Amino acid sequence: MTKNRSIQLTILLPLGLVLIVLLAAYSTMALMQEDTFFDQECEQSLDTAYKYYKQRLANMAQSLGGIAAATMQDRQLLNIWQSQNRQQLLDYCRPLAEKLQARNRITHIYFIDPDRRCFLRLYKPDTYGEVIDRFTLREAQRTKKNSWGIELGRFGTFTLRYVYPVIRDKKLLGFFELGTEVDPILREVQKTTNVNFVLLVKKQWLGRNDWESGMALLGRQGNWDQLSHAVVTESTFNKVPPEIIQKIQDDPQSLKHNETEVVFGGHTYRVGQMPLKDAAKRSIGEILMFFDVDAHQAWREHSSNLLLGFGITSSLVFLLITAMVIRRVKKRLEESDRRIAKEQEALRESEARFCYIASLAQDAILVVDHRGRITFWSAAATEIFGYSAEETLGREVHALLAPPESSYQLRRLFPRFRDLDEKTQANRTEELEARRKNGEIRSFEVSLSSVDWRNQWQTIAVFRDVTSRKRNETMLRQAIGQAEAANNAKSHFLANMSHEIRTPLNVILGFTELLDDGCKQITETERHEFLQTIYASGQQLMILIDDILDLSKIETEGVEIERQRCQPMQVLGHVLSLLRVRALEKHITLDSEWPQGAPESIETDPDRLRQLLMHLVGNAIKFTDMGGVRIVSQMVDEGGKQLLAFDIIDSGIGIPADQLETIFDPFIQVDRSDTHRRGGTGLGLPIARRIALALGGQLTVTSQPGKGSTFRAMIDPGSLEGVRILDVHSTDFIVTPDPVIPHCSLRIDNARILLMEDGDTNRKMLTRVLERAGAKVTTAEDGHTGVELALRKPFDVILMDMQMPLMDGYTAAALLRAQGATLPIVALTAHALKGDKEKCLQAGCSDYLSKPVNVEKLLHAVVEALNRDKPSRPSRQETSPPPEADLLTSTLSLDDPELCEVVTDFVGQLEGRWDAMHAAWQEGQWEKLAELAHWLKGAGGTMGFPAFTEPASRLQQQARERENEGIDRLLDELRAIIHRIVSPSTSQPTAP
Repeated sequence: MTKNRSIQLTILLPLGLVLIVLLAAYSTMALMQEDTFFDQECEQSLDTAYKYYKQRLANMAQSLGGIAAATMQDRQLLNIWQSQNRQQLLDYCRPLAEKLQARNRITHIYFIDPDRRCFLRLYKPDTYGEVIDRFTLREAQRTKKNSWGIELGRFGTFTLRYVYPVIRDKKLLGFFELGTEVDPILREVQKTTNVNFVLLVKKQWLGRNDWESGMALLGRQGNWDQLSHAVVTESTFNKVPPEIIQKIQDDPQSLKHNETEVVFGGHTYRVGQMPLKDAAKRSIGEILMFFDVDAHQAWREHSSNLLLGFGITSSLVFLLITAMVIRRVKKRLEESDRRIAKEQEALRESEARFCYIASLAQDAILVVDHRGRITFWSAAATEIFGYSAEETLGREVHALLAPPESSYQLRRLFPRFRDLDEKTQANRTEELEARRKNGEIRSFEVSLSSVDWRNQWQTIAVFRDVTSRKRNETMLRQAIGQAEAANNAKSHFLANMSHEIRTPLNVILGFTELLDDGCKQITETERHEFLQTIYASGQQLMILIDDILDLSKIETEGVEIERQRCQPMQVLGHVLSLLRVRALEKHITLDSEWPQGAPESIETDPDRLRQLLMHLVGNAIKFTDMGGVRIVSQMVDEGGKQLLAFDIIDSGIGIPADQLETIFDPFIQVDRSDTHRRGGTGLGLPIARRIALALGGQLTVTSQPGKGSTFRAMIDPGSLEGVRILDVHSTDFIVTPDPVIPHCSLRIDNARILLMEDGDTNRKMLTRVLERAGAKVTTAEDGHTGVELALRKPFDVILMDMQMPLMDGYTAAALLRAQGATLPIVALTAHALKGDKEKCLQAGCSDYLSKPVNVEKLLHAVVEALNRDKPSRPSRQETSPPPEADLLTSTLSLDDPELCEVVTDFVGQLEGRWDAMHAAWQEGQWEKLAELAHWLKGAGGTMGFPAFTEPASRLQQQARERENEGIDRLLDELRAIIHRIVSPSTSQPTAP
């Protein structure tokens, strides 16, 4: 017992002396630092009051959000709102408004449409329909999420508003808005913290008349002219003291420091200032806070005396009870040790649980301390960045992951904090680039948050790889740009096509009207000229449509190439013949050169080569107004391979450098403002480039604006082994024939024809053509009527439109075949793409013609259908000379003796060539027959006899396909044309 008492005295006596010394030192230091502590307490009180004000705003907003969410659970209210019955909604919600105003001080209740139009104000129901332009409402409309904040009204009052988007049936019904005035919150904060508030609003945000009206309406005193830059809108003082107004007016900058004091009403106030911001984060004024220094000072002195007395008393009491406490210290320490051990174990379990969850996450998770050093590295981070945890722990995150150009950004995100607490870490998400171990730079979305980990505030960073998403976004933007460009090209193409189609169509309609209205006044010569013009315009329309269909076919199926031996000089000469007149009309030259000589023959597709050159030379003529166009043909070495190059050189308008590639895109022309003057659809060059590629070469262009362009088309000429090189200087003596309306003399006397055609004009025209050829025609306006006629009456041939009402041609043909009908059915359709013919044949048709129907082709198709079961061989029968009206002369200018001699030689070969074709057919020599037909097709047009082109082309096709049926009739047709030819030397037909 004595030993225990000695231990207590040993402890208590020094402890008492220490307490006395500490009390004396504390009193001295308290007096010395009273002013310093006082300033800190004043500043802390002002800061606490401002924080409490912000907290009360947040709490009130949370309360408004809860009320809004609960209110919108009322299904009956939602049904009434959805029905748009304003009066019924007003009646239903009035009790609710009264209850919310009484219990929660809610003064504003709005129902707002999705377009921000006011549907109902409960406090002012007669006013509705205007668009509400408040930040909180716009933000809720933009994000489809709840939005709140204080809004400055036009009367100068502040209202805390909470906007709640209402989603029903996955559709935005509208917005439910609650609001409460800020003034009661200020007064509540004043009562709690003993800090008064004065709200100043900058005059730039208010109108004087509205503000003065608002002050009068609220029963407040307001003087717009008190301050130069702002007005006092709200205050917890009953009346804002003039001393405050004078201080604000004299030295507004001093209020920005929390050390300014103002004396009024017998009290000294410490003044603090904070920016006043609305929901949009705009600085619209200031919040002045006034802390009563005198009251606090008196309280401090009283508290200090009490504290000193309490300290002395407590020290004595402490000394008395310390003896009792000492005996229990050991026991409590033991209990504390056990408790700490349990807490440490729980902390270890928590950390282990966090590490396990982080290991399952697919995003990289890092923990970074206040110095920017990595303290945790997840398994996903190893997989994403390539570093193991051992390689990263303790390293600075920006040194490890930041690319050189992004180092500053990462340093900004992970600053070195000395005094780290929760306030310095802002939860946010940012996008940045980071470097993997292999040096690859990828894009990441980084979410940052703060956590108290191991007794320190640290930052958790979650890295989500968004490289693919950003790449897809970029691709999407590019695709949108391309789609917009394509849409613009489409619009331009449609406008251009409208012009291109309407121009010849206007000519056709105009001259047709002249023929109809002035038929008694025009001469026969004028009538012939009008018909020639109408026919030429129709041919122009057909060329336009053929270009569009050709491009469509090329883009879907590619370019079909049929390689054979041909003469390049002949192909080029035909192109020059067709385009010479166009050049002469523009008063420009059109020349051709073979500086190294021309190969006698090459292996290519002559039709496609002709099409390629027609597009390029025609394009050059179109864009050349002065000078001329020159075609230079020669063999060139391209990558060790010999190619035949055609350089089309013009002195036209030229092409800007930035458009040298886009001109090969469909529907694109260099100068759209010049399109209507020069014409064209922008299809020629795209088709030409595809043809050049298909012919084993390429198409390139060089150009200078204002000086002209050079298009080089290169093709693969095939093997030139043993081919002679001819010395050729010019082919510019060939000219273009004028358009001639074809004449057909075929007869189909007494043929019984059923014509199914729903178009009245087409039906009349086709009936007239057939009847003039000797046929007996019965018509039907739809497929249903046509089928009934075909099954009830005998016919030799059916001509059937494939697009008809009630029953289309495909159904009608299939139905007739199902009923046992075997008579020929010739399909007439406006569809002319690949597959349309096969579709008609599969439906049961025996032949196919595309619209617009050529009269000669139509009659030939009928003759072939009538003679389908009557095969015969052509024979060399004696025929009488054709009438003079049916004689054919060369359309070339035969004033040149050399050209006349060439044409005469061609006419002299016709009989022998026909005999050779006839013999090849009888002996089954299909290749020879195709070659002879190809010669006649090309040579006939070149020599000025285009009548050979179409039947010779059909004969060539049937010979290639070894299709025997109909060849006899084609040979007869060609022989009839030969008999109508007039030789230039004799001026007599070649018929025997």
